[in-house]
Amino acid sequence: MLLILQKRMFVMVWDILVHAAALDLGWLIDAAIGNLLWLFMFVAVSYLFFGGKRPLRAFLHVTLAVLFFASLLPFMGLGELAGPFLPLYYIIELSALKFAETTPALAKRLVWVEEFVFFGSILFFNLFIGA
Repeated sequence: MLLILQKRMFVMVWDILVHAAALDLGWLIDAAIGNLLWLFMFVAVSYLFFGGKRPLRAFLHVTLAVLFFASLLPFMGLGELAGPFLPLYYIIELSALKFAETTPALAKRLVWVEEFVFFGSILFFNLFIGA
């Protein structure tokens, strides 16, 4: 089961922090191996955002920001967005916008890139992932 896509996300954030504080390496390695896709996506996004500087700190920053944001959405009344679509959308969105910012041909068309990614993510999610 994907770490990010679980229904009990809020509990999972605290589980991760508790097991990290207790130095429970077996549980942390098992969680990381069970979620390799998300692990590598967060590594790639953090590498892009922070320019490759301090990769471990950047990875922790991006990962904890996404986990806490997704765990707080149900408390703000946006529980239906806390499902599998929102984290996937934000990772794709932020990666595409960072790529478009650094590409001279796309730098002036960031709104179009954002719209394409938004509608493309909805189509991709509904056709291939969502049930």
